[in-house]
Amino acid sequence: MTDDAARFRRPASLPQQPPASPAPDSSPGRRAELAEDIARALLTVGRDDPALALRRADELGVVELTEAWSGSESGSLPDVLLTLHVLRTWLHFRSAEARLLYETGRHAEQVSEVVAGLPDTPTPDDLAGFGETLLLLAYGGRLAAAADRAAAFLGIVAAGREQLADPASDEAPALVGQAAKARAGAAVLRRAATTFAGPEYR
Repeated sequence: MTDDAARFRRPASLPQQPPASPAPDSSPGRRAELAEDIARALLTVGRDDPALALRRADELGVVELTEAWSGSESGSLPDVLLTLHVLRTWLHFRSAEARLLYETGRHAEQVSEVVAGLPDTPTPDDLAGFGETLLLLAYGGRLAAAADRAAAFLGIVAAGREQLADPASDEAPALVGQAAKARAGAAVLRRAATTFAGPEYR
């Protein structure tokens, strides 16, 4: 196992939030409070050192963050941070798939392409760097910008899946379903970007 693989703990198969895995002995209210506390603690660290906040999150691991944050309200601070972490993990481990979807979908999402901030033909390093940049922006006080750029990227990914969904193929329903989930995730992030534009997230 490489150092990077150990750091990320486990790959995410899709650029969207994993299913919730609530602890059986935790009440929903307490879980939501703990999720918010963890997210705000990381943002507090990130105000002084975004890279340190990201390292702290990586030390917890994407699996542990999923357990802590996956039951959070849609569009909430923990929910958006988890989405960014899962997106970054997907970009790292599934860069070939991400590149194909991006290159296929960018023609249908030309306005969002500028916001996403990637070249027309991104390399695996470009994609990995994009995922890293989104989290550094988020932890560094630019959560609204991170959410907006991630939403743009998910819109392009969704367009790519739609373009690749051959109606005659047995895989078409799955691709269409994945595209719909990506578009729904993008919509959540766009709404969250408006919420996170306030000074308390800077």
